[in-house]
Formats: sequence, structure tokens, C-alpha cells
Amino acid sequence: HLANYTALSASTTYYFKIFSYTNSSTNINYKIDGTIPTASLTTAAAPSTTLLFEEKFNYVAASDLAAQGGWQIIGADGTNLQVSSSGLSYSGYPSSSGLAADITSSRDDDLGNNYAAQSGGTIYYSFLVNVSGTTGAGTYFTGLNTTATSSATYTGRVFAKISSGYVNFGLSKSTETETYSSTNYSVKTTYLLVVKYE
Repeated sequence: HLANYTALSASTTYYFKIFSYTNSSTNINYKIDGTIPTASLTTAAAPSTTLLFEEKFNYVAASDLAAQGGWQIIGADGTNLQVSSSGLSYSGYPSSSGLAADITSSRDDDLGNNYAAQSGGTIYYSFLVNVSGTTGAGTYFTGLNTTATSSATYTGRVFAKISSGYVNFGLSKSTETETYSSTNYSVKTTYLLVVKYE
């Protein structure tokens, strides 16, 4: 019989004694004489939880996002992104406060921002997204990059497309074609997305 233990502390050694028994309910007879088998196990170290970057878009509503909070234009693809007049929220998500960035077909400039450079390991990034509209070909709207001022090396890109009244989210590791989920998500609904990039 194997047991599962939860809520254990990281980097901690736990010791176990194993007692065999017979019978059941209130009539259990434990074997406590002779040699009692023992075992120990040390739990793994806790993962790093360093917050590299957080953006709550606490700027003036309806203002251009470029040149605020360190955001910089990467490519002149369209008109500057704007700060929304309302934010997104998700129960239990600590970064729910603040406004948001409005990404539309008429406002689609690429913007970049800096976080502490990482040379290896795993990065998780999370964000709230709410997609509206009726149709839309797949295009990326966020991702990681090697620099905040160049679009040369995108990684961990996230895509969205609208088809048949539903949203599908997609991923690509770098510049290759994105892969979309088969799950249909509702439009005009806020979702929390978490991306793991290794």
C-alpha cells in the first residue's frame, strides 16, 4: 500500500516507521515487537519565485502606452497601443488590479519592456486576456524576446484566433508556425493564461 503525502515543506527530511497490522476497524492489532521497518525521504528544494517583471498598466486611461513605464516601440506596424479605460480581473490572481492594454486591428504596434535577463532555467509568465469580436485570423499578441527594442528573436509567443464565435489560443516556441489548442473558449470572457518557457 503506497501513501501520498501533501503540504510537505521543501528541503526537509521526513522519517517514517512502518507498522504492519491485522484486523480492521476498532479491532486492529499492530505488530510492534521485533524490528520495525523505517524509511526517510528529503523533499526537493522549492522552485525560485523571483518576480522578474510585473505590469498593471496603472497609467492614464486612453493614453498611448509607448513611453510609459519603460514600454518602447519595436516596430512601426500601426498606431500605438492604448491603455484601456477598464482593467481585467480574475479571482485569486494577485495582479488583477490596474487597467489593461487595448490591442485592436487599428492599434497594433509592437511594444517591448525590460526584465532581468535570464541565461537559463525556466520562466513562467502569466497574464489576463479577454478577446472580443466575431472573426479574426490567428496572430500573436505577447511573447518573450532577447531585447526590448528588437523583434529579432521572439520566444514563447501566444496567439489568438476567433472562429465560429469561439476563441482558440495558440503557442509557438520561437518563429515557427503556432500550434492552437482544440479547446473553444468564449469571447468577451476573461481568462488567466500561464506560459512555461524553458
